[in-house]
This record gives sequence, C-alpha cells and structure tokens, in this order.
Amino acid sequence: MRINNSHIKTCFDLAKTSTVRRGKVGAILIKDGGGIVCKSTNMNIYGHSKKFSIHAEEYIIKKAEKMKLFTRFPKEKFSLLVVRWRPLTNKLGNAMPCINCQKILDNYNLNVYFSNYNGEIKQYK
Repeated sequence: MRINNSHIKTCFDLAKTSTVRRGKVGAILIKDGGGIVCKSTNMNIYGHSKKFSIHAEEYIIKKAEKMKLFTRFPKEKFSLLVVRWRPLTNKLGNAMPCINCQKILDNYNLNVYFSNYNGEIKQYK
C-alpha cells in the first residue's frame, strides 16, 4: 500500500482540527485497497482536576478496535499515516510515534508512516 498525496492532504487537514493547542496531529487508517477506514486526531481529555491528552495513534487504534476492524479483516494489511501540522509555517512537522505509541502499534499488522522534521513521509515499520 502506497501513501498518496490525497491521503497526506486528508491527514494534514484533519490535523488542523485537533483540540490540542500545540502539536496538532492527525492520523488515518487505510485499508490495503487505499480506502480510509478510520480517522483521528490527538485531543485533550478533561478529568476531575487535570487535563490529559491522547495521542492520535493511540486514539485511532481504540476507534479501530471499537469498530472491530482488526477482527473483521484479520488478514488485511492496514497502513497508518500520522502527520503533524505546524501552524506557523502551515507545513508538515515531525510526527514520529513516541515510544509508548510504538509499543501499541507493534501489536498490530500495520505499515506505519509519519511526517518528519523536513515534511517528508517516512516509514516506521
């Protein structure tokens, strides 16, 4: 599965909608045929007295699990694209998954792509 410009634009526009003030990140899950099956952003979660956030990668996996995508299509190879929007330049920024997200993603049959500091799309695994 190749990531195309349409996927990048969709994910880039999605990242702009994130509720997080800094580090707006979007993620899309793409089925082998190229269709987008799930979308997410990083977002703030408000607790009793603390504010937390959830990373876009973690949130998209939770949404995909809730939709039972991985059990409905066990042999399907999915691709995950994660991009960061840099508002000051309106360009892609580094969205390499953090260590915790990498551990989560390693449990799934995914090709993982992310935007780097130079605005290029790189493959994590």
